[in-house]
Amino acid sequence: MILKGKRILLAGMSDRRSIGYAIAQEVQREGAELLLTSFGRMMSITQMTAKKLDPVPEILEMDVTKASDIDSAVDATS
Repeated sequence: MILKGKRILLAGMSDRRSIGYAIAQEVQREGAELLLTSFGRMMSITQMTAKKLDPVPEILEMDVTKASDIDSAVDATS
């Protein structure tokens, strides 16, 4: 468990076929606490997909075109 005690912020996970989903699974398998980001119409897809992970990670709303959203997401990981 090389990531035990670490918090990982993962942007861009959508459905179970995405690379982000595979990364999320591996991050959790290696012991990290996972936080996901999404926004807008993709939020509902991310929420459904996140329920398939164990434990179900928190999902932060983050629009990468808004510096304040990015700052808030980074703050949530510390």
